[in-house]
Amino acid sequence: MSRWTTVTTATATETQVIHALILREIKSRFGRLKLGYLWAVFEPAAFVALFSLIFALAHETAPSGIPVVQFMLLLASRPSSCSGAR
Repeated sequence: MSRWTTVTTATATETQVIHALILREIKSRFGRLKLGYLWAVFEPAAFVALFSLIFALAHETAPSGIPVVQFMLLLASRPSSCSGAR
């Protein structure tokens, strides 16, 4: 077997494993709800929209100096401390 074939096979296997892990995580977090997968997208989007509106109405900038939407996206992408994940 050539080196290129080995690398391609290993990459394909790793991709399948990562895909399976992501699906397992999403299913365990949101799979019990009928709209769980939609909620996984809606919740962070609503969070960003609400806080961006609050910052815009208050004419404030994000604490780090970057645009508010980018700051909120960074904040929303962090795991929640109250989700039970350790």
